[in-house]
Amino acid sequence: MVDTPSDVDELIDEFVARINRRGLPPELCEDVPASLNPVSISPGDPGVCTWQIIRANTSGLAAQVEHRIGSALPLPYASLINRYVFLPFAVADLELFGNAGTQYRDVSRTPFETSHLFHFLLENGYVRFAAPAGDADQDYICFDLNRMSPTHDCPVVKIDHEDYHLRSRLRVISQLVPCFLELVRKVVSQPTAN
Repeated sequence: MVDTPSDVDELIDEFVARINRRGLPPELCEDVPASLNPVSISPGDPGVCTWQIIRANTSGLAAQVEHRIGSALPLPYASLINRYVFLPFAVADLELFGNAGTQYRDVSRTPFETSHLFHFLLENGYVRFAAPAGDADQDYICFDLNRMSPTHDCPVVKIDHEDYHLRSRLRVISQLVPCFLELVRKVVSQPTAN
């Protein structure tokens, strides 16, 4: 049971350690900020690098996003984006937006890029923080802020992009996990490879 913010921080630390041990997909070196310790995969191909999620003080980021949405983010997610820097990465069936300040799927810009979509989702109590893993699915992965718990966490839902674009309506396709912390726990509880 997670009772305190420090318990949440410890679980997020283990989540990050597991993701880093598992390994993250290589990226073009030009797309990996130096702060993420890029390492060229091969001296013969210096254009592709490995990288890791790095511990860093980005404590203002969650507050900036919260200011823009006018609501608190789930505590476990705020712990992640405030204490670590990362590019977008896949976990379960999601690709979490990064926070390294890049142009592609960054939490400081992607949720706000399309003003009408951002306001439409927010007026209905949703904020994007991830995308479906893989390029084929264009639906929106959001926190359901309407159901924020007393422990400051909320469900992760998938919202149909076609209903928004074709009918200007919001339809939740599914709840992916009951809360962000549950997603973190799933990763932490997976057996580690030797």
